[in-house]
Parts: sequence; C-alpha cells; structure tokens
Amino acid sequence: MEKESKDTKKITNVENIIEAHKRAIRLVPVNWKGRELKIPIYYSMNAANTYEKAFEKTKNYRKSFCTMALEIINNNKKVIYQEDDFPILNLEDIEGLSDNDLQKVGEEIINGSDYLKGFAEEVSEEADDFFKKFYLIHKKEIEKYGEHTKEIVGHLKPKLGFADYYKNLLPG
Repeated sequence: MEKESKDTKKITNVENIIEAHKRAIRLVPVNWKGRELKIPIYYSMNAANTYEKAFEKTKNYRKSFCTMALEIINNNKKVIYQEDDFPILNLEDIEGLSDNDLQKVGEEIINGSDYLKGFAEEVSEEADDFFKKFYLIHKKEIEKYGEHTKEIVGHLKPKLGFADYYKNLLPG
C-alpha cells in the first residue's frame, strides 16, 4: 500500500475545509436593481469586527449593518461564485437594498447561530427596529466574547507565571 504524501494530505484537508465553508454559506435572495441576486452569507468574527468598527465610526445602525453585509458578501462570493457570475457591489448598492431584504440577510445571520438566536430572544422586547435589535444582539455577543476572553486569560495566567519562573531559573 502506498503512503500518501504530506502534500496530498494537505490538499485534501484544504479541500475539506473549503467544502465545509461552502456548505456553511447561505444564499439569501434580495432584489438588486430589479433582479434577484442571491448573496452569500456566512457570519464570522471578521464580520462582527467590521460591524463594531462601522458603528463606532457612523453611530448608525443601518449603515453599520450594510457595511458588515458588504464585508460578508466580499469574503464569501469567491467561494460560491465564479468571478464573472456575481456583480461587484459597493456600499451604496447594499444601502440601496430595501429594509426587508436587509432584514432577511440579518435574520439568516441570526438564525444561523444558536448563540446569536439566544441573544435575539433576550433583546426581542427592547427595540422594534430590526437594525437596532441587531446592534443589541451584537453588543451582547461582544460582552460574551469579553467574558470568555477573561476566563481564558485567567486560566493561562498561572501557566504563564509558571513558565516565567522556570525562565528565570535558566542562565542568561
């Protein structure tokens, strides 16, 4: 039996990762310039960071959401579409979508994550506007990530202190 080369295993693993990513992306139909466009949606930490920065800059729930949606589209369209099969969109294109279409995108993001769905239930009574609700969900998400980060740092600190202790025992 022949052994697989390391390169073959790497390719297989990369292909598996790409296929898994493709399966995770959801296509959300929206009306763009009078035609249906299926935009690829996969929410990630990068999207959350983009939303955070956009909101800090604009203080506008809808515009921040549109900025994040554009980032999500640009990060995922190459995984799903061939280069010429999907239009090059800019922020004005996304802002030109109806609130209903943007809400479909947001609901796909929220419903694609049990984590976010839980936050959505928590904030459901706090706002009527979808974009404000998304902001509140995002705030809860960031708070939770902060708590997890503190826990991780708390677990690592003793180990790092132990490593420093041994490092100080070694000469020079």
